[in-house]
Amino acid sequence: MDCVIGLDVGGTFIKGAVVDGDGSVLHEFRMDTRVSEGPENFVSRLCAKLDDIRKKMGTTGHKVVAVGMGVAGKILQREGKIVFSPNLIPLNGYPLASELQKRLDIPAFMDNDANAFGIGESWKGAGRDHENWLGITLGTGVGGVLILNDNRWNGDDIGFVAEIGHTIVYPDGPLCNCGKKGCLEAIASATGLVRGAKEAIEKGERDTELHEAWKNNTLDPVIISRAAERGDRLANCLFDRFGNALGIAISNTFNLLGITTCIIGGGVSEAWPRFIGRVMATIGEVNSMIDPDSVTVKRATLGNRAAALGAARLAWSELDRPWARPQKDEG
Repeated sequence: MDCVIGLDVGGTFIKGAVVDGDGSVLHEFRMDTRVSEGPENFVSRLCAKLDDIRKKMGTTGHKVVAVGMGVAGKILQREGKIVFSPNLIPLNGYPLASELQKRLDIPAFMDNDANAFGIGESWKGAGRDHENWLGITLGTGVGGVLILNDNRWNGDDIGFVAEIGHTIVYPDGPLCNCGKKGCLEAIASATGLVRGAKEAIEKGERDTELHEAWKNNTLDPVIISRAAERGDRLANCLFDRFGNALGIAISNTFNLLGITTCIIGGGVSEAWPRFIGRVMATIGEVNSMIDPDSVTVKRATLGNRAAALGAARLAWSELDRPWARPQKDEG
């Protein structure tokens, strides 16, 4: 029986799944990314791992026929190349999918990890009952995906699409890692939460249980969320700003596209009760075009599996489209 391998390539770990055509997960695995050792070392280790998995699956009567990958950053899908990835800098400019295809001698496909998340949730998750929706991943940064008419929107194939994290919600807001001020990512992300807490404390805020974590340099979204749950004023202010920024970005996207559904995933979405009320209130306050009662904002359901499953689905869907296959390097 044919199967594919889906990979969620992160800065620290690669999460993988062997998936059949119906979306059943036959095998899962994880390995260290370790891109700091260079592209050649990384690809050699990855190919060795995938070859080992192919052999193991062969003993159960399964044949791996393709590989799909979700990678954070700007991706040229047709060329199989990473243009820029903030968490995989040694691979910037590297033709990862093309190289895997050449070494493994099976088709390899690659897309942005947020797109992979969207494909996965559409296939087997919270997006199955929605034809059109905005997907948002809340993690170290903020990623986005658009599913329109049951297909992900690819735009003009310029390496990115639906980068909602870099839409500006507060023009005079905090500086984003992209160099601009007031991006959604600078506020509604793990980085934004932690930086907001640090800046408030460094400006003199002491009436907060976050002060101890700040002193110990252990501030993280989990600590901030737990403090908010216990009624900490600063933590709740941070999540109020978080939800307000997210609500503005979602509302603007709804108005632009004429859609009413948003699905949110990523690690920081675990703090859902801390921000969802503010998100919905903000949409109602700032949007004069859409009936608030028609709006659906809900959590993703696949958890850490979403991007790997989406990458597997990408591989299945692209197998019958030869034009989309990365070209082998004849040199």
